[in-house]
Amino acid sequence: MAERCARFPFSTRGGDVGFLPLANQDLILFSRRASFSTAINATLSRHDSLPHRTAPVESAVVTQPNSALSASAHVNQVLELLRKLMEYRSSDVRLRLEKVGQAASMLHMDVLLLIYHFARFSPGNVLEIGPYVGGSTIAAAYGARESSVPKKIVSIEAGGKLKHFRLSSSHIIKDLKKNLARFGVAEDVTLINGRSFDEATIPEVRQAMDGGEVGLFIFDADNNVRRDLDCYGDLLADRCWVIIDDYLGPAKAAPIRAQVDALVSEGRLLPFGYYGWGTWVGQWQRA
Repeated sequence: MAERCARFPFSTRGGDVGFLPLANQDLILFSRRASFSTAINATLSRHDSLPHRTAPVESAVVTQPNSALSASAHVNQVLELLRKLMEYRSSDVRLRLEKVGQAASMLHMDVLLLIYHFARFSPGNVLEIGPYVGGSTIAAAYGARESSVPKKIVSIEAGGKLKHFRLSSSHIIKDLKKNLARFGVAEDVTLINGRSFDEATIPEVRQAMDGGEVGLFIFDADNNVRRDLDCYGDLLADRCWVIIDDYLGPAKAAPIRAQVDALVSEGRLLPFGYYGWGTWVGQWQRA
């Protein structure tokens, strides 16, 4: 933990507070409900203060994870991402995604907004594992549609049924297709019905990508994200945005959290914190 970490007395109800672990073991505490000027109140162990100006997310590059300079660049990236998220909260994009969330998603609104943002602005295609009934897929399709370049969206769903107090489905694939059509994005998505790690699924995904790199990877399936990163990691661009649900929360979060933390320690994932109800957000780093 950071040598100096000043904490605001923010509410700790679900989704209000996030912690950002950095490569040098420092910890940044931020509140999603605070204004941008107070979004982060911590100092790095190798710095006296945070930088006064933020750099665009796409321009701040971390090349030496343990250096003070790269840690500062990383903080700039996070600050800019938080600022952008706060803009989205009062935009028409949020209004559109609220309808999607009510009908087809159990993800927090902030996560849907980030999916939209990454799909729109990150270079490369979108690979999703575990869309359930389509909320995250629709958010990605909206973002990709409003991008300046064409993008492929490949979504892998095993199907089946799920009973849940918030959003149940007796036929996941049927409900997924219905929601994609309802929100007008069915033609934008290549849907693959199968388990992501099956021998038949892997070549189908690669064929659908047609040699293109992935700029956004979304995982909301079982508790083995490392297995799927082993399967598809070579498709992910360097600095590909990665969204992993259930990093915190239910019982299945423990193995996911252990795998993600190990990948961070190995330098394969760069953390940008967690959002909503415990969804991990970060970037992929090629070896």
